[in-house]
Amino acid sequence: MASETAQSRLRFVTAGILFAIVAILVVIIVPPVATDTFRGANPGGSSRAFGVGAILHALLAMSVVRSSRSAGRISVWAGVFALILGLPLLDAAFDFRSHGSALRVPDAGMFVCVFSDFVAAMLIFSMAFFRSRASGKPIRLFE
Repeated sequence: MASETAQSRLRFVTAGILFAIVAILVVIIVPPVATDTFRGANPGGSSRAFGVGAILHALLAMSVVRSSRSAGRISVWAGVFALILGLPLLDAAFDFRSHGSALRVPDAGMFVCVFSDFVAAMLIFSMAFFRSRASGKPIRLFE
């Protein structure tokens, strides 16, 4: 019983991390990127891409909360999806480093989001591992 309570709390922590990423993307990253004046920049396309990333993070966070309320299971694919969502942010973070001091804070925010995606994925993987250890069954990717 204590293990179920701990896993439920970890699910809500994971969802909170993912919702924090949404907040960072919407509040800290999108407004400065939308007004980027760097030579060769595409502020409209970049801000839309970060908006889509925020929507995908919100959907992932809602699925983590929903898994906590329904069957009590969390899929390993949610962790894989969190890692995949971090890859475009990591690419953008390294790309925006060359834009100078105007995008220094959004660039740091992108690195924070990438690290948070990694932490959320590791929490999901650990919950799946502990669930499989408690039940004595191996982790299945398609359950």
